[in-house]
Amino acid sequence: MATEVTRTAGNRPGFSQVVTLAWLVGLLQAAEAFSFTASSSVGALRNVAVSSAPFQRKWRRRRSLNRGSGGVSSLKAIGVTSSVIESVAKGILNLALANPRQATVECTVNSSAMNLVRGNLEQAKVDGLNWVTPMGMTLRTIALTLNEMNIKPSEVFRGKILFKCPAEGEALIELDAQDFGNFLVHPLLTTADLPSGKFDFRREGTALDVERGRATFTGSWQGQPVVMEACQPDRFGKIHARVAQRGRLTDLGIRTLSEEMTHFFNTVVLDLDGTAVRFRDMYHGYNSRGEPSLRVTVSVVVHRLPKPENMKF
Repeated sequence: MATEVTRTAGNRPGFSQVVTLAWLVGLLQAAEAFSFTASSSVGALRNVAVSSAPFQRKWRRRRSLNRGSGGVSSLKAIGVTSSVIESVAKGILNLALANPRQATVECTVNSSAMNLVRGNLEQAKVDGLNWVTPMGMTLRTIALTLNEMNIKPSEVFRGKILFKCPAEGEALIELDAQDFGNFLVHPLLTTADLPSGKFDFRREGTALDVERGRATFTGSWQGQPVVMEACQPDRFGKIHARVAQRGRLTDLGIRTLSEEMTHFFNTVVLDLDGTAVRFRDMYHGYNSRGEPSLRVTVSVVVHRLPKPENMKF
């Protein structure tokens, strides 16, 4: 076509032919430019997508932390301090008592900052004075120590202390004669199921003899009133129970009852609404007012703290 134009034009193409040729060249150049621009744009978009990938991953991770149940726990756990745990535990115990205004409750938590974040408490202590439970158990003093507790940090901000596994420790409890009587007739301990028959504890007749190291208590067994004594443990740490007044009991009855009550006191485990308690030791002394007192050491295994709205002891 270009040859024909040249021949007819006598080597001098006309204006329309020049415009047409220029238009075609421009169109080809524009198409080539558009192709280059489009490919460059796609490459640029890919580069932007690649360069923004780390940011997107971080954003997705932050959103998952904020949206997921574990994320809230992790973020809140950072703010868990020993004072927060102490306040929550103190509040729960105060609500669980029948006389919160007259009683004293103090809680102390010892742990490093890193362990607190994980919910690992190296040691926790509870000290109390003049406790009365809704079901009538009374204590002059209590000093409880728990070691190596593992709790759920996120629940602390909801006013709860939940244990991931049971926490073990011991408690020193101080009782006066009235407290001792209240303890024996408490619904958790009102009756001792012995092989020879039930022993029903009574509130009347309880007394503490510091000089002789005896705690006197009364009850009924096989239809007969009985007066017994709980004696301080021997060198093997065993609490002894013996019949204090013979009454109408036979020699065999005295021996049988003494042996079975001794076994009972050394093996009984009480469930104080999620806390298992077992006798370990006891000794007699005088309290701060100079009154006879019975100091009992018990081993404890805490599965959960008592529920204030539904106390079972």
